[in-house]
Amino acid sequence: MIFTVCSFYSYSEASQNTVNSPSSDAQPVVAVLDMNYIIDQAKASVVLRNQIEEERLKIQEEIKVIEDELRAKEKKLIEEQHVLDPRIAQERKNSLEKEFEQVQEMVGDKKVQISRKLENGMARIQNTIYEIVQKISKERNFPLIIPKNIVIYSVESLDITMDVLEQLNKKLPGLKENKEGN
Repeated sequence: MIFTVCSFYSYSEASQNTVNSPSSDAQPVVAVLDMNYIIDQAKASVVLRNQIEEERLKIQEEIKVIEDELRAKEKKLIEEQHVLDPRIAQERKNSLEKEFEQVQEMVGDKKVQISRKLENGMARIQNTIYEIVQKISKERNFPLIIPKNIVIYSVESLDITMDVLEQLNKKLPGLKENKEGN
């Protein structure tokens, strides 16, 4: 029993010594990073979001023109239906339905293209962020960098968000489309 008390005393004394007496050259071993802020504020993200929005608006305009044309054809068909031969009316109706299906397919394809462009752009931004984070981690000897959204409290000096954002904006000021349109 005496041995147990002595060993407990030695352990608790050693723990207090390491906690209460910080080394003069001790460096932080953890940094925090606000990924959401970086992705929201990065120049490349802003450019990407603007490109996506421009494409989305352009596609909406194209679709509106096509829909208006289809509605006009449908209206004309309805007006002429009582005068046309039933077989010809049915052929025109089938043709109109086929055009409508083609438009729906085109819209689906355009949505996929935009989605791919956004995914590829964001992946490129995130990969660049990770490269920068690794570089900062090595330069400043941070073996651990954690997301800011899971941290309850940290001192400002541990936050590398602005450093990463600054380097990201220098390294990747905007995104240019490659030949595949991504």
